[in-house]
Amino acid sequence: MKNQIVVVEGKNDIVRLKQVFPTLNVVSVNGSAINEDVVNMLIEKSETHKIIICTDPDYPGVKIRHELENKIKDVSHLFIERKIAF
Repeated sequence: MKNQIVVVEGKNDIVRLKQVFPTLNVVSVNGSAINEDVVNMLIEKSETHKIIICTDPDYPGVKIRHELENKIKDVSHLFIERKIAF
């Protein structure tokens, strides 16, 4: 099984996930202004790691999810329904 990297929107998301899962590999794309260096790193890491996208169910989160899905092959998604998230 490949190692995993969970991709989130911002630094606060990293902090929250690390509180629950301290050893989790988590990377932020810096919100809607997606950091292309991070995307390039994820493309490279996707050869050896399973990339799991976990963004908010709002417009910016969905936009980020689609952009990453188009750039990185074979990603997985972790969804929380919008009505539950708010």
